[in-house]
Amino acid sequence: MIEVRETGCCGVLELVNISRCPTPKDVVLQAAPAMAALCNELFTSGRRPYAYFTSVTDRHVTDHVSSRKDDYGAALADYIRDNNLGPVNLAATPKLNWTGNTLHMYVWTVDWDSLVRWYESQIPASQHAPLVLPAKRF
Repeated sequence: MIEVRETGCCGVLELVNISRCPTPKDVVLQAAPAMAALCNELFTSGRRPYAYFTSVTDRHVTDHVSSRKDDYGAALADYIRDNNLGPVNLAATPKLNWTGNTLHMYVWTVDWDSLVRWYESQIPASQHAPLVLPAKRF
């Protein structure tokens, strides 16, 4: 299961452990309700414009959370784009992290209205609570 976390910036969410999901669709299905829940927290209520996620591609350390060999981050970015859930960009040149693994970072500009429509088209209404988002402020 993945996690969605707030960052130090009130406009950015982080998708954590996306490698634990077998498909990009599973990542979005798990992330959408968690993202919406964080947007509705009392103190920090508001739609977050960005979410970021990372993936490891060139692996040197094998005791990582995932031993996947596929480029799961690029696959998620493509899935988000293909389903019109917002633009996704590779944030910077891939870099080595402290383990020597090559890390890619993607920034997703979340299209909240499209994400809600997509989510509700994937799961019958009887099987989930609706995704409720704060009103757009601007």
